[in-house]
Amino acid sequence: MKWLRGFSLALIVPFLCFTLYNYRPTVYGGPTICVLRLTTGIPCPGCGLTRATCSLLNGELGLSLEMHLLCIPMLTYLLICWLAVVSRALECSWRPQYYQATKLLFFSMIFYHAVRLVLFFGNGGLTEIASKNVISRLLN
Repeated sequence: MKWLRGFSLALIVPFLCFTLYNYRPTVYGGPTICVLRLTTGIPCPGCGLTRATCSLLNGELGLSLEMHLLCIPMLTYLLICWLAVVSRALECSWRPQYYQATKLLFFSMIFYHAVRLVLFFGNGGLTEIASKNVISRLLN
């Protein structure tokens, strides 16, 4: 029964990659799915990761890095975590250690988000917040 659990976990990543490859929010003008951005207008640290991942899986590296600079490190980290979960489910002797990568990625996301917020507010982000969020629509 353990092999079935490991096999099902092993199929998750290829399925997600196939789904994200076929979902092209940059081409089809997909909706914003970030709850924080929809309600307050302020982008969260992960805003743009879905679009960046879709672009990366379709071979558009430049567009992917333009949307979110940490897409490639985030995908590498998720792949390591996925390998750890599958190896634990299959009870393999090899298990990747990803604790240091977790800390590094967390602090990278915080720093990158701070820089993005400075650029966001410097380029007219306050007018976007005032016009495009749910809270301001309810108040008007």
